[in-house]
Amino acid sequence: MADEMEILEDESPIPSTEEESALADKLATLKERCGKANIEFAVHSNEDGTLYATIFMPAGRAKRKLNVFRENRATSLLSIPFEKYRFLSGYEAICCYEESYIEAGLENSRFFPQNNLHRLLEWNTAETSSGLKAIQLLPSEALPGRPLIELGPCSPEFIALGGGRSFMTPIGGRPRMTLKLKGIKATQHDQALAELRSYADSLFFQIDMIYGFTFMLERESRLRYLSRRQREAGLQLGYPTARYNSEAMSLYWYAKTARDMPLLRFLAFYQSIEFYFPRYSQTEARKRLSAMIKNPAFRPYRDDDLDRLISTIRGGENGGAGSERTQLRAVINECISVNDTREYLMSSTDREGHYSGKASKTKYHKIPIANKNADLRNDVADRIYDIRCKIVHTKNEHADGEFPMILPFSEDADYLLHDIDLVEFVARSVLVASSDELN
Repeated sequence: MADEMEILEDESPIPSTEEESALADKLATLKERCGKANIEFAVHSNEDGTLYATIFMPAGRAKRKLNVFRENRATSLLSIPFEKYRFLSGYEAICCYEESYIEAGLENSRFFPQNNLHRLLEWNTAETSSGLKAIQLLPSEALPGRPLIELGPCSPEFIALGGGRSFMTPIGGRPRMTLKLKGIKATQHDQALAELRSYADSLFFQIDMIYGFTFMLERESRLRYLSRRQREAGLQLGYPTARYNSEAMSLYWYAKTARDMPLLRFLAFYQSIEFYFPRYSQTEARKRLSAMIKNPAFRPYRDDDLDRLISTIRGGENGGAGSERTQLRAVINECISVNDTREYLMSSTDREGHYSGKASKTKYHKIPIANKNADLRNDVADRIYDIRCKIVHTKNEHADGEFPMILPFSEDADYLLHDIDLVEFVARSVLVASSDELN
């Protein structure tokens, strides 16, 4: 088994000496409150002996981890009834069924300038309980039972439950902005998620049509992983000596920038691999053609033999799709070793379970990791190709469900986290194997 993975976060896990005692006391209080609410709670110890805790908050069918490293973080959580809240899976959003309330973060300024939001607030405002301005939209009497909608500064509960930079960093000295729904009908996670997305899509499309501002719900922040072996290897930057193809590298960097768009990210990594299809598939084709022609039973005047030769040149009998799958296999087999492939797939228990299908709910090609003697490279290629087809075939043209489409912002798109890591691993390996000397 490869080295265990460790989570790295923005928040420093090293409290000052004077606050350690206060932190321990407040962690005890948090543990007691979590116990009464039947919320999982765990206390950990760093290598230097300092304590920190993890609260496993409900988030649909999963859990959202809230790490408490510092005393002020614990104080912030203790100041609110955090037990009443749930996270909405896939989004930086909280929900309280008791108060019929949802609050969701807005995407960062890459999608819209923050000053535009505050200009919009000036045009149609109401004062919130905090004294700050917000847009409030009330349903008409003809639409009874609809929630009040508010676009404005985030609540103290949102800040406390967010904790990290993504929830509480002011922009331009102003508090973060959120979308609030007050008076929702939802009583469980999937209903709440559907209600949030329906009202957000409707409101944001109006804003886009009228004012030209593009608003989006903030996606759930993903934790970053770094292997212990990488940390302990002590690798340092060296003078660059490798030259990479500029077109393939451009696609790779494009994928790296698409952090909040998983489908685009996957396809861009795939395209950086696809760039090398001609190079490596031709190598594979030459081997197959040579073997056929050298076969003593081959007769160039026999139509059957010529048909097999033509089929080989085209990349297989399945037409274009088979040809592309075959080329992907050829690239992976030429650029990645059997051992490196298996080591990556088994680098964590989460990955191993995901790729092998132990924890899978999808129909992606399963990789037989349990077979210790298997060469898994073709299985990796088949899984990547299957997902690529589910993304690209957006017309839902396969009635038999062979390629059910994956839609943006869907649960299937969120599920691609490990598969995006896999196609990135392949893209990096292909770029390295295909590089030449920099001079």
